[in-house]
Amino acid sequence: VALMVRETLPVRQTWTRPFPGSCMGRALLAAHVDWAGRDLLLCTAHLESLASGRAERQHQLGEVLRTLVAHPGPAVFAGDTNLREQERAAAPEVALVRDAWEAVGRPGDRRVTWPNPRGRGPGMRLDRVYVGGCGWTVRAFRLLGEAPIAEAWGAPPSDHLAIEVDLQV
Repeated sequence: VALMVRETLPVRQTWTRPFPGSCMGRALLAAHVDWAGRDLLLCTAHLESLASGRAERQHQLGEVLRTLVAHPGPAVFAGDTNLREQERAAAPEVALVRDAWEAVGRPGDRRVTWPNPRGRGPGMRLDRVYVGGCGWTVRAFRLLGEAPIAEAWGAPPSDHLAIEVDLQV
């Protein structure tokens, strides 16, 4: 898991918080960034994988969302959550943040972030962007990385699509 911040935004602090119940060594990675004098919290994680990781993944999601809600300023989480829809819906904290995809009207053509590279089934929305704090407007939500890379023998950049979100405070 990596978190990159443009050099024009000074990083005040970074931290990593391991998820204590993770069998896969997963952790929440964060950076506090000085954004026009405000403390912007940026977070990412790759939550527990596989069907067997369901209970731990739900615990990890709760921890991520509580972190966003507890932050006194604007906060953003973007990452591979591996969440199935019923798992997301079971997290009470999800009502306290905004899901960027939902904020732009749940566009069907941008729902699937994992197109199932084996071609079995329609794919799933495993990757998400959550926004915490007041005053955010999600202006755009795009998926990137569908085109194969010629220099990589026609392989796609990843088995997941990238999410680009345009936010305004």
